[in-house]
Amino acid sequence: MPSPFFIQSKLGADLVIDIQRASTKPGTPLDAFTKKTTSPAWNNQLWTFVKSDFEGMYLLQNPASMLVIDLKGASTTPGTLLDAYTIHMIGSPPLQSNAPNQIWTFLVSPVAGYYFIQSQSCLVIDVAGGSTKPGTPLDGYTKKTKSPDWDNQLWTFVDEQGNRVTPPPPFTPPPPPQ
Repeated sequence: MPSPFFIQSKLGADLVIDIQRASTKPGTPLDAFTKKTTSPAWNNQLWTFVKSDFEGMYLLQNPASMLVIDLKGASTTPGTLLDAYTIHMIGSPPLQSNAPNQIWTFLVSPVAGYYFIQSQSCLVIDVAGGSTKPGTPLDGYTKKTKSPDWDNQLWTFVDEQGNRVTPPPPFTPPPPPQ
């Protein structure tokens, strides 16, 4: 299993994606909280990439709780809150892992080392209102198009030693046959 990592906001203040109150209960809200500095205190702030059944899309799973980042209620409405939830299985047999509200792709931003984390429904992970206050809720929102308005939607991935982690690339369709 690859090493877990923090998902850190460009807003600064060492804000990372956090499962509130270190809960392991499905449906627990996600927020932007100050990065913790030691194990096991940081367990609710660590994530791993888990390949989904859809090329170029991944789950972001917390290894301590096994919960994944989820758009609450499978909503596609901008402003939908994010929570940590059990992996959904969809379709009829054979089931596919990963409902559209739980799978993400990582879009390179114009800011070096930062990414938009975009759901299959095209909402991106957003710190509500652009607040730098620890405990601010996370939501899925329409991707912004310019700096500094988008700073609350830009994320970098950092392992426990502080090294940058490169996320998997998004799906690139093959070129058409010639």
